[in-house]
Amino acid sequence: MIEPGRIVKIPTGLSLAIPSGYEGQVRPRSGLATKHGLTVVNAPGTI
Repeated sequence: MIEPGRIVKIPTGLSLAIPSGYEGQVRPRSGLATKHGLTVVNAPGTI
């Protein structure tokens, strides 16, 4: 349970192979913020 107002890191376990010249981005789904108040703090997060 994440208490209201807290900022936490949530490990995903994801591993990506990104070719040279490309970037990956972590973006929140709009429904997460609207329905649950969850978002990516530095959205979009560049990998």
